[in-house]
Amino acid sequence: KVKDLEEQVTIRGNLIWESPYYWLKIKKKKDGPYCQHCYDKNKELIRLQENRNGVWRCTACKNIYYDSTYQPPTPRTIRIKHKFADY
Repeated sequence: KVKDLEEQVTIRGNLIWESPYYWLKIKKKKDGPYCQHCYDKNKELIRLQENRNGVWRCTACKNIYYDSTYQPPTPRTIRIKHKFADY
């Protein structure tokens, strides 16, 4: 139990909040990102998975996060060919 508490203190001291998620600082490098909801609620570091550029998903709580690089998809123009009958 003491080891678990020491680990929690170490994590808390090296956890960095950069909206919208957490990073873990390990020897001057950032590891992550980690789910904000899972850590704040249960103190669990759940690594986020990137679905596409700037969109991250937590496999545990299913929350979706959008970072500063996210750009919404641009709508595609659909061209419909009309055939007109001669009367």
